[in-house]
Amino acid sequence: MASVKADKAEKANEEILSPEEARKIYDAACAVECDAFREKISRLRNNPSQLLHIEGGSLEQRISFAHYWAASHICQNLKPFSESTGQNDSKNSDLMPCLECPDCYKVAAHMHADACFYDGQEESIKVQSMRDLKVLVGEEPRFAPKRVVSLLEAQSLTIESANTLLKILEEPSAHTLFIFTTPQRERLLPTLISRGFVLTLPWQDPARELNELEKEWESCLVEFFRSGAGLFAKTAQKGVMDAQLLQCIMLIIQKSLSHALSGRELGALSKIWVNLPPHAFAQADDILISAQEALQFQTNTTYIAERMLSELFNLLPRR
Repeated sequence: MASVKADKAEKANEEILSPEEARKIYDAACAVECDAFREKISRLRNNPSQLLHIEGGSLEQRISFAHYWAASHICQNLKPFSESTGQNDSKNSDLMPCLECPDCYKVAAHMHADACFYDGQEESIKVQSMRDLKVLVGEEPRFAPKRVVSLLEAQSLTIESANTLLKILEEPSAHTLFIFTTPQRERLLPTLISRGFVLTLPWQDPARELNELEKEWESCLVEFFRSGAGLFAKTAQKGVMDAQLLQCIMLIIQKSLSHALSGRELGALSKIWVNLPPHAFAQADDILISAQEALQFQTNTTYIAERMLSELFNLLPRR
């Protein structure tokens, strides 16, 4: 029994990030290219909406700003925003978190009692988590003036979870703020969007290079749409097709369709779509929307992927 406890303690210690490692989560939000967005979010701190949505940008930027927003309400050592840009602007009274104090570290490391994170990057956000949250929201914050609840990549909410969350938002709490991140606001229920204020990060350059995972799957998609072969053997591998990967594939396809529709042949995949008749682009969009809705219900992700890709394959003209 003692050895089991020791093993658990050792594992817990391994999972605790050092201050230097934890604070790296703020790096993307503090990058020079995000100065304007950081100023907007710092200004909102003075009169925050109960719910803030952050869309656009990269996944890294969205996650970073969710932590930044939480820290801005929990940090006890706030400093003038102008210090972060190196400008001496006496007219700007906006404050920002110091990102160096113990509270900012605890937020970054997910160790602060008043900073709650629900991560939808790898799996769905379950309804039981939202039921537990409802109980928590009824309590006062333990240490900070405000509790901040962050739903990272909130498009992973199941329908049940989203409806439970709506009930929480219908009864505003004076001491609890919410922040959701999502690639595009359209991926969330309209009733959730209407409950909050949306801030949009600069959209990524559509001509940017794909990362290694995206390149691998783009190659598979190109081969499949050309020959109808090779893809299902890959998607059927146990544990390969999770919600995050499926969303990645849908974004690759959406981007290539957008390029083809605008006449830009940026990559082999967009070249496949250029001969689609106009009505087929609308059908392709409907197929992707249906797949996204199915993913919210959290049915089998492999089945969703294979059905989506088969329907898209059937849109292509055959010689």
